[in-house]
Amino acid sequence: MRIIGNQCKHSVLYCGTDASPDQWAPTKHIPMLKEYQKMGRIPETTSFTLIEKLQHDFVVHPTMQPPVVDFCVESISNSTSSQEKMTESFPKSKFIKSRL
Repeated sequence: MRIIGNQCKHSVLYCGTDASPDQWAPTKHIPMLKEYQKMGRIPETTSFTLIEKLQHDFVVHPTMQPPVVDFCVESISNSTSSQEKMTESFPKSKFIKSRL
């Protein structure tokens, strides 16, 4: 997170609620991660979003896919201003091909 966060904004999506928790990334991690941000251990460029109606296996539930697509599009749109900084930090390389 620190390496990416020092170069650009990034978003983390959490799914579920305490009543129906995501066992791989429980929502109780969000306050802990925000505390790490205050301590400087996680970059301020990291954002955390919770969509309670999602399940971790949202990809197999067609009704859950649109909110995830919206989250991704919004997160990418919000991070486009960071693209210039990243381009300056990582000059063109014969090994990396941008898909932007």
